Amino acid sequence: MLFRLSTNSLPQAGSSMGYTHTEEARSNMSKAKLGDKNPMFGRKGIDFPQYGTGQKLYVYSSEKLELISIYRSLREAETAMPK
Repeated sequence: MLFRLSTNSLPQAGSSMGYTHTEEARSNMSKAKLGDKNPMFGRKGIDFPQYGTGQKLYVYSSEKLELISIYRSLREAETAMPK
């Protein structure tokens, strides 16, 4: 029995660097992650993996410079502050 060895057609052996997917493959991958099949579907606020990773906002009183509260984001501070 004769074995035919195939060579790696990629620029660097053992790596997928330089490989380009066909338009059909890209379209299929895109369709596979639409709507509720997307791992991030429905994840908002505290369920979002990057929630609270930004800089915290510290609010101090103007008279005594006492710490009033700490917010995880500007949006959280905006919803907590009176208008």
